[in-house]
Parts: sequence; structure tokens; C-alpha cells
Amino acid sequence: MNDKKFLQETYRFFNEKNISVWLFGGWAEELRGMVEPRNHNDIDFLYLAENFNTLDELIRNEKLEEILAKRLHHKRALLINGIMIEFILVTVIEHRFVTKFFGTYDYEWPSDIFSDSELSGIKIVSKNTLSFYRNNYSKIAELSRKYFDK
Repeated sequence: MNDKKFLQETYRFFNEKNISVWLFGGWAEELRGMVEPRNHNDIDFLYLAENFNTLDELIRNEKLEEILAKRLHHKRALLINGIMIEFILVTVIEHRFVTKFFGTYDYEWPSDIFSDSELSGIKIVSKNTLSFYRNNYSKIAELSRKYFDK
């Protein structure tokens, strides 16, 4: 069940394995009070790193169930207890936080993306970051359609 306890356990697992993640997506919006509580199909994290090497190594070593269809330049996804856990890679380029969606589009995140905010023992991206992403999602969705329609 994808409840708050599972969310906390999942976050703690990756944190203890030195995978630097911040909660993102629907769970983050809920914990920040931006949306009403609801059922969640997945857990989204932003992963601050130069690349996916450390996460990929953890997936191999822990024999985690990777969703290979979601293995992209900017993303990894796993199944834990039947629940999808997604990671979006965020790198630092010249003091800017950037995700290179589909290897082609440099998406620059707001500078306050990784505010020091923590709720329920989980680091959560800023409210501004969540709103900014929602407002700019159409460009990413368009890139996704083009990428998968190849």
C-alpha cells in the first residue's frame, strides 16, 4: 500500500544508501498542502547527482526490480512492493539545476528547488518548484510523445 508509512520507509531506504533524493510529484504536493489527500499510484523523487551510476549500481547490488521501459537519459523507475518509484535526474550546470529531458531538452529548475524544507522526516522540493513544473509540463509531455512515437 502506497501510504505515508511506505513513503517514509522508501525515502529512508534510499537515504541510507546515500541516494540523494527529494520528494516530488503528487506526494510532495499533498504534503505541502497544494492538493487534497488522495491515493497515490507512485512515488516521485528528484535525484541530485551527476549521473545515474550510483543509483544503477544500487539497483544491481540490491537486485531491485527496474522498469526498463522507463530507463531514459533523465529517468529511472523501480517497483517496490508493486509500487512504482521514479527518479528524475537533476544535475548542476554552472550553478543551475538542470534536467536534460530525453537527452535533448535542458529544463532549468527554480533556484530554490532544494529548499531545506523537511516534512514527515522527508526532504521535499520547494512549493515554487512544484508549481513551476506543473505550469511547464506541457513542453515535457510534448517531448515525451515525440520520443515514444519514433
